[in-house]
Amino acid sequence: MFGPACIQPEQKGFRYHGFSEDCLQLNIYSPKRKTLNGNLPVMVWIHGGGYVTGSATLYDGLFLAAKGGVVVVTINYRLNLFGFFTFNNNIAKGNYGLWDQILALKWVKTNIADYGGNPSQVTIFGESAGGFSVGLQSLIPQNKGLFQRVIAESGVANSFLSVGKTNLTSILVAGDAGCRLDPLLRNFQAVLKCLRSKTPNDLLQAENTFAKGMSTSIHLGIKYAPVVDGELFSESPADILRNKNSSAFTFFSSLDIMVGNCNMEGSLLLLTNAAVEEKYHLNISTGFPNTFFCKSLIPTLSADFFQSSSKVSEAICQEYGVLNNISEQSRQVLEMYTDLFFIVPAVSTLMSHAQSKSRNTRYQYVFTERSPRPLGPPRPSWYRGAGHVSELLFLFGIEDLYLFNITVPPKDFVLADKMKAYWSNFAKTGNPNMDGLPQWPQYDVREQQYLTLNAENIWSNSSYDSRRTSFWIDYIPSLLKKHS
Repeated sequence: MFGPACIQPEQKGFRYHGFSEDCLQLNIYSPKRKTLNGNLPVMVWIHGGGYVTGSATLYDGLFLAAKGGVVVVTINYRLNLFGFFTFNNNIAKGNYGLWDQILALKWVKTNIADYGGNPSQVTIFGESAGGFSVGLQSLIPQNKGLFQRVIAESGVANSFLSVGKTNLTSILVAGDAGCRLDPLLRNFQAVLKCLRSKTPNDLLQAENTFAKGMSTSIHLGIKYAPVVDGELFSESPADILRNKNSSAFTFFSSLDIMVGNCNMEGSLLLLTNAAVEEKYHLNISTGFPNTFFCKSLIPTLSADFFQSSSKVSEAICQEYGVLNNISEQSRQVLEMYTDLFFIVPAVSTLMSHAQSKSRNTRYQYVFTERSPRPLGPPRPSWYRGAGHVSELLFLFGIEDLYLFNITVPPKDFVLADKMKAYWSNFAKTGNPNMDGLPQWPQYDVREQQYLTLNAENIWSNSSYDSRRTSFWIDYIPSLLKKHS
């Protein structure tokens, strides 16, 4: 019997088994064996959902476990206000959802042998906020021994989206719940006591009130997120990856890592709501005009992440701006989002790992196949590419699509089987390759090789999106430094 999901706004179209504050449960999928001898590799899945929604029960690990010969564990962790509320001080440090993940990993370490798993051969993997979480857990040296390998899908620790910078959302939502912080009295304890007196529904209502007040915002950060708390993290993920002498980097470099993305993660921008469309005179089905991109979206982005630099705004507009072709401009808006928040952090993470003295392995993939059951918002006619979450059905659930009267092309089943093999092989040895699969070369500093995953073909190449990666990694920082 599946347990309830953690408290969150309910999403239509997803199978939940109720909601509860008592939600820290996990699901285990073991291959059918006559004897479970405790030697099978273990894969622990951390779900995505922007740190706000999601549940372990949405991911059926049965086929991955059976075809890969691994034990698959899917876990819950507290979400939104319940998991990531913070005052950025010792009264409410935040990161409760990350502590939940660590607790689950400790449970796996202690108990998974009873289900056929090897507690010394654990891979953590996750997508989106789950990818961010996987990346963040890989920077916590206290986690040594809890896992040995990492698969980060559509999210890594040093993305601007993986961590939050302020406690403003928490303070504002607390105010909407009737628990107001006085900036002069700094009555943090009283606010916390007030919040604890509220019901879960009260807090969800406060979140809803806050969301309505922000309905016309075009800020691209995540509402709730982990923070640098002085306990799990003493500095930002980006700084950790630059500080090669830290214990956090030493732990990170001791892990085998696989990092990848869908080639159009920017499909998330298609979630732009009606209030934003009305305010900025947009119609997403038609696309994003150049004026909106260069005059509204980019200055907001620059204010949030690049010190409000007008030079950075101009550079991004010049790089991704398109005149007199709204379809191509719209695709470039999504490309910009894809590059900045997903591709570039993935490449810099891989590069940091490759530059370490570690002999551990690292692999990069780019997923380009359209999902047989597209998730998320409708795709306009101008849209191209494999959107955010497109790879998930190939790992979890493609076998069940017949229940939704969806016909899956045979080539999609073939790709799904190959992906399950790559993922489980990596969990077993740190190397995804095996006879019968297209060769996946390891990522290194010089070649920067990656694998493209597509139902028509699987092939390797070098230096994905290198010109634009250099734009963000080299040119933009030099521009900021020059004009600061």
